[in-house]
Amino acid sequence: RYSRLSKKNSQIPSIQYEDITAPSYSTTKTSIKKGTEYQASSDDVFVVTQMKCGTTWMQQIVFEVLSHGKGDLSDSGYRHLNGVSAWLESMDGISVEQSPKIGSPGKRIIKTHLPVSYCPFNKEAKYIYVIRHPASCFASIVDYFKLMGGKLAPSHDQILEWYCSSNMWFTPWPDHVTGWEKRSSECSNILICHFEKMKEDLKGSVLEVSKFLKVDLSEEELENVVKRSSFDYMKANEEQFEMSPPNFCSVQGEYFRDGSALRYQNVLEEDQKKIHEFCLSRQQDASSLF
Repeated sequence: RYSRLSKKNSQIPSIQYEDITAPSYSTTKTSIKKGTEYQASSDDVFVVTQMKCGTTWMQQIVFEVLSHGKGDLSDSGYRHLNGVSAWLESMDGISVEQSPKIGSPGKRIIKTHLPVSYCPFNKEAKYIYVIRHPASCFASIVDYFKLMGGKLAPSHDQILEWYCSSNMWFTPWPDHVTGWEKRSSECSNILICHFEKMKEDLKGSVLEVSKFLKVDLSEEELENVVKRSSFDYMKANEEQFEMSPPNFCSVQGEYFRDGSALRYQNVLEEDQKKIHEFCLSRQQDASSLF
């Protein structure tokens, strides 16, 4: 799919759906429309993020919480997280209708990057939104494009220009984050989590998620959830979690690079400044979310 990138003009492979852009290699206008028209129910747990902000990590936490720490993708027959959790607006993986219900009572785990204005909403459903520092998000996106696109990937400067624009997939970071933050202040069925806090205190974050989902975990179950949601466990079982399989453009590398909470510190100072100024230009109070 990354062959759609041209060596001569390595642009971001995108499609336009109404007023948002999305990746053309994993979504279509039809798949996005179908996703936005989905009728959410009380059986649904939505894991929502702007891309590369801890989506897979939170999906695994939710899967393990609902499974009481006994969720094993290799033994369950699912083999991959994509077999457990549908990506709502994508044409990849299983559909929402095919998603298994996990735990008792059964819950569907639905991944989405949709901004709040496009995401199906039901006051009986659960929504977990993960925020990550915008410069760390940018750094992770750069790594992902290089891993999947190889020599055909957009340049660093092209990615930065795109990231700090209205063309960013699923709306720019400040728009996406502040939209969901505002909705969460109005609705009790939305839990806001921070990637950095999850890194600092995974056990505390797991407890927060289990409480939100009303799942009582024994101490042994809690420890198992934490173990199976740890960076080391997921990296050791990377084939069960990588978002896209290797393709003829991809280069040798790892889907889980380091999972650092301080990833933004490796971003060039001038790039951090541009991202920070862009976020403030879109939303004056965005600085409180960094």
